[in-house]
Amino acid sequence: MTKPTKKVCTAQIGRLMVFENSFPKQATGIQELIDTLCQIAHTEDHAKRVIDRALSASEFCPMPVDLKRIAAATPIKETAPDGCGLCDYGWKRVDKEGQGGVRRCDCVRGRYFAELDRQRAAS
Repeated sequence: MTKPTKKVCTAQIGRLMVFENSFPKQATGIQELIDTLCQIAHTEDHAKRVIDRALSASEFCPMPVDLKRIAAATPIKETAPDGCGLCDYGWKRVDKEGQGGVRRCDCVRGRYFAELDRQRAAS
């Protein structure tokens, strides 16, 4: 396993700029996010999946402590089936009557995670 490079982590943190209202404005805040991702991600793929989860799970830019929590909950190696390409980690964005939200996708990956959700809820 090769740790992600600073360049890879910088690119992944750049994806968080969609949270324009809460993305750090100062270089030191951005650097903290990059350094944290470089520290906690085990591989380039893991770094990408951590940011995928951050993007799908929040309305605000995560703080370094949030990235650490998300990384701890993100498996180092992907075990789920491939998604359809239209969903994000098994979640699909929906807009109903002006209200945005997410729901599990109907693809193989979404159904896989929906089943895991049901198992967790039952235990």
